[in-house]
Amino acid sequence: MGGWNPAGYRVQGKELTIFELPDGYRVVLFLYLVEGYDHDEISEILGITNATSRTQYHNARKQLAKKLNELKAVS
Repeated sequence: MGGWNPAGYRVQGKELTIFELPDGYRVVLFLYLVEGYDHDEISEILGITNATSRTQYHNARKQLAKKLNELKAVS
């Protein structure tokens, strides 16, 4: 498995991108991991609560992990 890059992950020739995530998950994940904003800043930028930012981030990571595991199982 490769490391993080803004486009996504590559697992044995198959690409999993953050663009497959729902909009809310994708935006929060990008702002947090790529842009380096914390959850307080993200909540201000997007007009959501800190708790919503944290939940979106957690769910994005969980969904990416699930998709990565599915790709590994198929490979």
